[in-house]
Amino acid sequence: MRRIWPDSLFGRLAWVLFVGLILAQAGSALINARELNHLLRASDQRQWLERIAAAIRLVDLLPAAERPPALPALAARRLTLALDPGIAPVEGPPSRQMQQELSELLGPDFAVRAWEKQGPEHLLVQVRLHDGSDLLLDYRPENTLDWPQTLFWRLGLLLAAALGLTLLATRVALHPLDQLTRAAERLGENLEAPPLAAVGTREVRQAAHAFNRMQARIRKSVIDRSRLLVAVSHDLKTPLTRLRLRAEFIQDAELRAVLTKEVDTMQAMTQSVLSILRGGGDEPRRNVDINALVEGLAADAIDLGAQVTIHGRASTPCAVRSLALRRALANLLDNARSYAKGPIEITVHEDPRQLTITVADRGPGIPEADQARMLEPFQRMEPSRNAATGGSGLGLAIARSVAEAHGGELALRNRFGGGLEVQLRVPTSDRKVLSSTENRPE
Repeated sequence: MRRIWPDSLFGRLAWVLFVGLILAQAGSALINARELNHLLRASDQRQWLERIAAAIRLVDLLPAAERPPALPALAARRLTLALDPGIAPVEGPPSRQMQQELSELLGPDFAVRAWEKQGPEHLLVQVRLHDGSDLLLDYRPENTLDWPQTLFWRLGLLLAAALGLTLLATRVALHPLDQLTRAAERLGENLEAPPLAAVGTREVRQAAHAFNRMQARIRKSVIDRSRLLVAVSHDLKTPLTRLRLRAEFIQDAELRAVLTKEVDTMQAMTQSVLSILRGGGDEPRRNVDINALVEGLAADAIDLGAQVTIHGRASTPCAVRSLALRRALANLLDNARSYAKGPIEITVHEDPRQLTITVADRGPGIPEADQARMLEPFQRMEPSRNAATGGSGLGLAIARSVAEAHGGELALRNRFGGGLEVQLRVPTSDRKVLSSTENRPE
């Protein structure tokens, strides 16, 4: 059943409507054919009964000596006549309809008896003539259901038209749902997308109004969150700056260094948390040369002592949030450099659907059971919060937040032979090059 039941709503509606139309057309054609066959059979049988009645009257008028030679001339393909010299016909179920109709045509002067020899398709009729002799008739009515060839051609044309109308009607009916789906996808990528047009049936208009209200509430929530982030950032920077200034006046050099380092850690963590909350969503998209961006980050990692190789290239610039994407890739390279302490491979791959940037290392990797957890904020494989053994646990979370802000995703996978592979994927729809002359590739 799963093989013939389509997966899409369009396919299911079209399948149900088309099968229903096929059954309706086939049933209607069968009923019409049977009715037509019944009318034709009734008309044909009436003509044959009149012919049989005329043959009986003619035989009755002929002298006894002239009757035998005349019988072959009165016979036909479905009718034979024989004089009955005392031989009784084969008994069988009586055919009352045949007997009644023939009696009405012959009148009361003839005694008529009719039997079914092999069902209603083979009848025997015995008629008593005026001189007392019996005439035996063997009659085979036409009882086959005939399907005219033109009927099949008409039925095929009707089915083809039904299929076309079914597909068209289903497509038109589901077009608002397709628009709603695309609008939802745009909303996930751009909250400033234009509202959905409220046109169509009442249910479609209600869904469009509900969607537009939801978009407005989400946009307002994001704006309020951005304002809160600005306020929090300002309120946090001010006391941290005062702490740093006061730390500079401490006479004890060792204590001054410890306090300064703690302040730096707090500032870095605050900035990381703000980066996760923003996700790069407040940064406009620009045409970015992905190859130059990756090569620049690789050069920075090499300056810090890492071994980095790049595979693959992007054929066209991509419309992305450059600062956010740079931050995400820098975090992935920092993680690979800090935990793997070995060669790092960066692979750039593009296809019609998405752009994928992969950062792979030969470190210890991450167990599959912990990979989903490691994408959450403040998660580390090393449970302590010692800065000497790792970062704040925000690197992968920031990278995932940036990927999702672009409508993409971040995926982790252990490499065969050891190591971790992190893939940052950006959908094709996000790679459209901006046409504005102000947004040239960076």
